[in-house]
Amino acid sequence: MFALFACVVFAEADGFYPTVFDKESGYTHGSRRLNSVSLSTPADGVQTLQLPTPLKVYSLVTDGCFAAMPGESVVPSFGYSGTWMNGFVYIDRGQDGSFEAVLNSNGTIPAESDVMAFSYAEPVLGGTGYNSNGERVSNSNVLNPPAFTVPADLEPGYYRMRYKVDWASIDPAGRAEDGNGILKNGGAICDVRLNVHAAEGDLDVVAENGSLFAIDGSALPSKVAYGTPLNLKIVPADGCVLDFLTVTHGHNIDGAESVCGVQQYAEDTFPGYFVKDGVFSLPAGYADGDMRIVASFVKQDGGVGGGGYALSFDKDTRTSNAANRIFVNGSVFDIDGNRAYYDFTETPVVMYGSRKIEVSFATAIEKNCYLYIDFNNDGRFTALVGDDGLPAISSELVAVNGNLSCDIPDVLPDGIYRVRIKVDSDNINSDGSENLVADGGYIADMLLNVVDGSKTLVQYTTNGVIDGAGYTALPMSVIPGQGLD
Repeated sequence: MFALFACVVFAEADGFYPTVFDKESGYTHGSRRLNSVSLSTPADGVQTLQLPTPLKVYSLVTDGCFAAMPGESVVPSFGYSGTWMNGFVYIDRGQDGSFEAVLNSNGTIPAESDVMAFSYAEPVLGGTGYNSNGERVSNSNVLNPPAFTVPADLEPGYYRMRYKVDWASIDPAGRAEDGNGILKNGGAICDVRLNVHAAEGDLDVVAENGSLFAIDGSALPSKVAYGTPLNLKIVPADGCVLDFLTVTHGHNIDGAESVCGVQQYAEDTFPGYFVKDGVFSLPAGYADGDMRIVASFVKQDGGVGGGGYALSFDKDTRTSNAANRIFVNGSVFDIDGNRAYYDFTETPVVMYGSRKIEVSFATAIEKNCYLYIDFNNDGRFTALVGDDGLPAISSELVAVNGNLSCDIPDVLPDGIYRVRIKVDSDNINSDGSENLVADGGYIADMLLNVVDGSKTLVQYTTNGVIDGAGYTALPMSVIPGQGLD
């Protein structure tokens, strides 16, 4: 049996998963590049992960992961530009932050090794070469390794998996610069997360002041099938409403969140306004192992605005209030001081590149100020206030007085949302208090266009063309809120 020789290595900040080169190294070879890695499995199909750009010799893919089941025969492959290089695949079976890479003298892989597959390796560099099936290889110009079996004794969990493009060396850190080193030859290393999962995971549900059921009203099962959506029927107790759902999903969810830098589970919070007609659908991606759902119900002591964005007064009511100017994320809205209601919904405020709404006034407001967002687009604003007097997580009253600002939840989809700003006496109901008009208060409605990225530009023309400035081609995508020449 042959082990690895000692050499200078570069590990992550915590010392895990070293390489023989600085992980920030760029390519020095003129043409060879690793662009993607793939894994084909019976249960999860063909999966491909693109490497982050700009491409470097070492990559850690954090956007996505591979999935497989214990005991499966799986096929790895490399999306590599170049020839005359070999492919190697490793799994940190012991979850100890390193890859134990040993081979038997005949090129076969011993049971304790973290080596899973390779296309060509020389147990003694310069000697006879083998692939991971223990077969002698005469033509060493082969990149993709044979299929391998995911160890049947692996417990469900997230594991570090390494793809390496190198020449003849089984060393998971890369071949040292001996004239055929990984840097000189244009090799590469890519680390990914591998979700080793069972067919189903445990489901635990915790709820007070309400209950969670299957969509047909029956009790939820104790298991959830891997990779399937979960539809929930949510029933609050009398006088209560769902504030939020906390979903913890993955593996070993009562243990450490990260093992040797590999995240084992995630926790996501869904505000109650995502529930439509008492039903909430949890996407399939959350069923990646075990799952715990905690439903937090609160007493509905706040105010529920009337449907159709109701007002407590006629919207054409004339009044006398202080003229002012409202700033919303750079957009300006003038309050002329003659009306109780202002409709600014003609032109939405575009929120791009930020997940925060910020509202300010040109002149300080002496009354109370309230900011509402209709997150579920149901035509009303639901105000929920906790015991601390602050808006609850799922409240559509999002800010009171002072600096009217609010972070928009990351889980909120792109779309158009109604916003209401209310200047009123001490009353959280979005319709306005009965004294709003008499006290010189007012309500202003506007729209918020939440956009996370650029949008595709689609062109339709008849008997002509549309060009950009200087007769250039129009772009394939546009950034909302920005002009187009």
